[in-house]
Amino acid sequence: MITVQFLKEAQEDYDALDGSQKKWVEEAVERLKVRGGEIGEALHKSPIADLRGCKKLKNNSLRLRIVFRVVSPGQCEIIDIIVVGMRKDSEVYQTAGIRLQAIHEKFNQLPKVITKTRQEGNQSPHVIYRNKPKKK
Repeated sequence: MITVQFLKEAQEDYDALDGSQKKWVEEAVERLKVRGGEIGEALHKSPIADLRGCKKLKNNSLRLRIVFRVVSPGQCEIIDIIVVGMRKDSEVYQTAGIRLQAIHEKFNQLPKVITKTRQEGNQSPHVIYRNKPKKK
């Protein structure tokens, strides 16, 4: 099963498109639902943005790009669409880089929780907090 989801900003990108552009995006999303991470051209790190782990689908006649990433590979694949937009001066890739950076920053602000089992005796999970607030 493959789930394709739009980031909130990517949904706004999609909503701003005209009818023919929306039709192409809908067809591309259907292809993603069928073939998942098999399709798309891999992106890389560039001076504009670090898009390693992302892929793109493109329509040259409409000059549209969809930048996406496979978040959870395997039997239940989850694909995030990061940006939908025109490729003018690589703006779509720069926007994707900014959005990914915001996701990473938001994720890094969350407390880190690592679970592991204790080695002796008690086999219940032991929780270690990284970035745990200090007691006053």
